[in-house]
Amino acid sequence: MDVVLSFANHSTYDGNTKQSIEDYFARCSSLIKPGGLFLFESHPPTNEGEALKAVISIVEDHFNIIERKTLSYGNLLDRDRTYIIARRD
Repeated sequence: MDVVLSFANHSTYDGNTKQSIEDYFARCSSLIKPGGLFLFESHPPTNEGEALKAVISIVEDHFNIIERKTLSYGNLLDRDRTYIIARRD
């Protein structure tokens, strides 16, 4: 694949995700051709909180981050989500 989209689906709020975060991003990486892109959206800060730092660190283990932005608009569930565009080398 040339692109994989991960829109706030790397874990679940109830903690019942079947794979680890590390396995999730490794699987995403395995689906992308070298040079392909990975687009990531975090969960809302009220749900992900400080765990986002560890999540981004794992993304960096598998991808080269090209751009990272936190967008501050929308309602409580949309505001301050982090978006990343990364490339698989």
